[in-house]
Amino acid sequence: MRSQRVEAVQVAINAIIAVTTAALLYLPRPVVVRAGRDGWMAVGLATLLGMALAWCWWALFFRPERAPGEQASGTRPGWGDRLLAAGLAGYATYLAAVLVAQVATVFATVLPEMPVAVFAAGTALTGWVLAAYGLEAVYRSGQALFPLMVGASVLNLAVVLAGNVDVRELTPLLETGLGPVMAALPVALAFAGEAVVVLAAAGRVRDPGRLRRALPLAVALSGLLLVAYTAAAVAVLGATEVARSTFPVLSLIRQVRASLFLLRLEILTLFAWLTGAFVHLGLLLTAAGTAASRALSVRSRWHGVVTAVPAAGAGWLGVVAFESGPMLLDHVERIFPAVSMTGMAFLLVGGWLSLKGRRSSRPRPPTPRTGSPRLDGREETGSAASAKAGPSRLEVRGAAPGSRRAAALGMLALSAGLFLGGCYGRIEPEQAAVVTVLGLDRTRSDRLLLTVEIVGAPTTGPMEQPGSIAHRLLHAEGQSLLDAQRRLELAAGREMLWSHVNVVLVGRDLARSRLEPVLDTLSRRYTFRRNAFLFVTDGPAGRFLHRLQPAFGAPRFVAFQRMMLRPSARLGPPIDLNSFLRTVGHGGEDPAVPVVDLAASTPSEPMVRRVALFRGMRLVAMADEPATRGLYWLTGQQEVDRLVWPCPGDPPGRGFGATAVRSSSRRSARWTPEGPAASVRVRVEADVEEWRCTEPLTTAALPRAEAAAERAVRRDVAALIDLARRQGVDPAGFGLELHRRDPAAWRTVASRWRRRVASLPVSVQVDVHLRRTGLTMGAP
Repeated sequence: MRSQRVEAVQVAINAIIAVTTAALLYLPRPVVVRAGRDGWMAVGLATLLGMALAWCWWALFFRPERAPGEQASGTRPGWGDRLLAAGLAGYATYLAAVLVAQVATVFATVLPEMPVAVFAAGTALTGWVLAAYGLEAVYRSGQALFPLMVGASVLNLAVVLAGNVDVRELTPLLETGLGPVMAALPVALAFAGEAVVVLAAAGRVRDPGRLRRALPLAVALSGLLLVAYTAAAVAVLGATEVARSTFPVLSLIRQVRASLFLLRLEILTLFAWLTGAFVHLGLLLTAAGTAASRALSVRSRWHGVVTAVPAAGAGWLGVVAFESGPMLLDHVERIFPAVSMTGMAFLLVGGWLSLKGRRSSRPRPPTPRTGSPRLDGREETGSAASAKAGPSRLEVRGAAPGSRRAAALGMLALSAGLFLGGCYGRIEPEQAAVVTVLGLDRTRSDRLLLTVEIVGAPTTGPMEQPGSIAHRLLHAEGQSLLDAQRRLELAAGREMLWSHVNVVLVGRDLARSRLEPVLDTLSRRYTFRRNAFLFVTDGPAGRFLHRLQPAFGAPRFVAFQRMMLRPSARLGPPIDLNSFLRTVGHGGEDPAVPVVDLAASTPSEPMVRRVALFRGMRLVAMADEPATRGLYWLTGQQEVDRLVWPCPGDPPGRGFGATAVRSSSRRSARWTPEGPAASVRVRVEADVEEWRCTEPLTTAALPRAEAAAERAVRRDVAALIDLARRQGVDPAGFGLELHRRDPAAWRTVASRWRRRVASLPVSVQVDVHLRRTGLTMGAP
């Protein structure tokens, strides 16, 4: 077995892999539970402490070129060194067991029909195979896969942020001071301390001096990535939903809204995380095996056998000690930080005592160190060491171009594999029924009626038109959504795939009776997606789906996609389940859900001209079209729309046509001696499309036309504010603005805000700018 030598850059890269894979899916939850929206600050502070800790690892182990428990040639390890090596072996085995439990829990959630023991055994076996090849093989594997892992995760994060992020969720900063951030610091630091796994490579680095800066920099880079994911989870999901989630990043990466067809990009982050988890497990088992060999004075040829012991222990503990997901989450939040702090403190003190003992002992003769270290802590000298030392630096440089080409081709092949697999591989298309639209209603007997549209391959025989898609409606009743879903699957005769649902319709009666049980099921189960669009129907949702008959026999979800792509079919943007849950969670704002109706002339196209106002989870009112437009003026979400505004000085029956091309608003709330007060400034840009006014269209008439348009917009806003006051709801989010501007004032009125809304003074300023008049100024 030739010597195990690694480069400094390989150590730094694998330190990044160790820290990020351990914390990526789990870290946002425990820090947000303790620190709220400021959890990302705790991760940032832990990163700074982790950098200092990484420098200590370099000073205690990498600079003297001695791994924990390793001694110089010809020196037998003392009991202190054996204890230090045994401590590293035990700590690495514990971290390996937690990592195996993480992988098994995540994939048991995604694929519940697979036994947890299978995931745990497969993960432990993969890590052991990597570790059995030796330290150099593990570190080279991490170096080769690292660019693909970083590219996949960063791309997935960038796509998720597009159209989803709301940076206001991160404010106000430090609302309750530094106390919660400091309370979340131990668990964040415990994950940052995962870089301890690279101590197994101390004494085997060709240029350890480079790690003085490279190792703290590696911890900093991994910390920045974790800060970005934690902040993104809060900004996209909301602090309340992050604290409620078991795997917040798993929910985050599935929240793709950049396009209607980019719905499966979470495979990128899952690939990066799982690949990194295998490499990380290989690093942990390598550290445990080499440390155990030093503690027991086992020769290097037994490295694979020794490594199999912690691998088997990690796989067994990953199933037995963490037999349920809640047990693992509780362990990560309460016990894992204490164990990690104890393990890192033990290694710090032991390393310092070992270094102090070596310095106080008699110095060795100044003979050049020509041997290469072995896994059992001894050195090989002479011709045997020269033969096993591997290629020289010049030879390595000469072989570098070929190695780089091979690595590039390997990464290209791996990246191409990401696009070859289907989203569901064990069911043939002819046997599957894809659910695209979900309709939910409450029956008179207080049961839930589930109506779905399924889309699949045609089954009517060879006379079916080539290329056609079979689609039909199915419905079933149940005591709950899960019960109705079970009954529907029994009646369908096919395997139903629920992860393709992109439209959820809620009937009016169900919306009036609170949505908590339904939304709990939709957000809890992995088979449903939080980025499905949410609509309310003015009547039963099932009846609406039966009445909707898209043109050319297209599936119903195609009609909804056309509506969402055509701004003329709706007054404002659609919202998804995630936006609804995020709005309910942060307080000071009530959700407003679009009401979907059928066009008056034809039942082939849905349209949105109204909104449903909610008080928390309960529907309280449906706004008419003027009030709906007023809400979108207030929030700056008014889509491109053709309007008729009154002519200046003419009777109400006359007006001029304009197209509102864009709008924006600036809302604010403040505390006054009389109590809270709100103000809003609306800015609208429009083009004149027709002129039916008595006064000719001139530059002198434009200001008066703008003033008339401003009065019309102000009436729409007033209609919405009056409706919100009567119902005691705040769809414009004035309470949220007060919370962010003056947290102390908000705490005094938060419990009675709904009563305050009924008399909240709102100052409205509207600016309408008529920018263009088309190709002409006057009538022919």
